[in-house]
Amino acid sequence: MRFISSTAVLLIVLVIYEAASAQELSELQSAYEQLPTSESQLTIVPPASPPAATVPVASVTVPIEDGLVTTQSWTPGGVTCGQGVASSHSLCSEPWDGGWFGAVELTMLQPHYTRGGMTLDEDRGFVSPRLVLGWEGDRGLGLRTRFWGLESESDLLADMGGPIDLTLLASRFDVDVYRRFAFRGSSVTVGASVTGAHLEADFDSTIVIEEDGAGVGFFVEGRHLFHQSDLVEWAVISRGRWAGLVGEWCDDFRIGLTKGDANSDIFEAALGLEFKRKFDCADLIVQYMFEGQRWDMTYVGDVGYLGSTLSIGFAR
Repeated sequence: MRFISSTAVLLIVLVIYEAASAQELSELQSAYEQLPTSESQLTIVPPASPPAATVPVASVTVPIEDGLVTTQSWTPGGVTCGQGVASSHSLCSEPWDGGWFGAVELTMLQPHYTRGGMTLDEDRGFVSPRLVLGWEGDRGLGLRTRFWGLESESDLLADMGGPIDLTLLASRFDVDVYRRFAFRGSSVTVGASVTGAHLEADFDSTIVIEEDGAGVGFFVEGRHLFHQSDLVEWAVISRGRWAGLVGEWCDDFRIGLTKGDANSDIFEAALGLEFKRKFDCADLIVQYMFEGQRWDMTYVGDVGYLGSTLSIGFAR
């Protein structure tokens, strides 16, 4: 009797468990059928909710102190323009895009002349223009022409007799090809030239001797910027050049040989200041330099010029 009672109780428990399991399965099937489906009968399952323990992470902004980062721009040819670094025209001026430039240089020079035992009365200076016109590309390659001429009248002091009127006429023409290099607030220009020159000495309008020559030359120019604003630049400038010429001399009043071959050298050096004012259309450039020249001639004699030069030009 006890066995039958225990069996009956166990059957009742199994029936109750099976009924509960069937009810849960029916509820799950009903919820699944309510989910949306795509055209291919794939069930679209909503995204899972984030765990309750997820903590949002706040963004952190760290300020950078001024002075730790500096901005820099680039100039043609890979030259960096920034604090203490320059393009070919400034400490950090605007990159040079290339263009035309020109100038009128007023040379105020005093001649020096020596030939045999004669010397020049060196108390007079003379003003003469020198014309400059050229073009420079954005990488510092440039082409430039220069023409200069000076006529001076002075007294020539001889060992014997009174002074002699001497008129010196010098002229020179250069075609320059150059490359400009820029670094740390400075620029150095290195180039070569084709040069032609003429020197004539007229003694009392009676005896005229002259010498002509043509050849090649070499020159170096420097520029260092020491002050700059948005519109104005100040710089120290310098240049030195040499030309070796081959030609002939002529003396129609000499007895016997009146012509001959000539080999001459011309040296030039200058040092001064440059002021540049920027405008929308072009830059105004004013230069003042101390200048010296030496003409070592074969027959005419040694001629020197010393003084100052004022240049007014443009670059665009």
